Amino acid sequence: MQDLTEEQLNWSPPGLANKIATILVHVTGTDDRFINMRALGKPTIWDSGNWSEHLGIAQPPGGGGGSWEDANASNFSLDAVRGYITAVRASVDDYVAALTDEELARTVQSIGGEQPISAVLALLVVHAAGHYGEVAALKGAQGAKGLPF
Repeated sequence: MQDLTEEQLNWSPPGLANKIATILVHVTGTDDRFINMRALGKPTIWDSGNWSEHLGIAQPPGGGGGSWEDANASNFSLDAVRGYITAVRASVDDYVAALTDEELARTVQSIGGEQPISAVLALLVVHAAGHYGEVAALKGAQGAKGLPF
């Protein structure tokens, strides 16, 4: 996101692809739900920080109940998207820094049922990697450098 412009963030690609903002809010919302709500049993950063007001949509799109159509129709502020990502990343970083073997083995509700935290973290990494590939492709489709190398 370092060189991402607000125009690139909100560009609506042709066809059925999601725009970059929608993808970033989705990935961040997924991390927020799985770490804060499911692993820690706390409110999401989305809810506790009133991010619906900052970003202008009810919920992040995807498994949290937010609408892909509403997100794709929204015009997001680059600063607001960065703010949400920064807030969630801080909570995830704190959680990961404090992980113990017992916590990694503890099970929580995940996609397809109960899974150990270690499997949930692996799922989140793979989920983000796939979506960040989409972001790179969408940047490239706009004439920007997609990957940092």
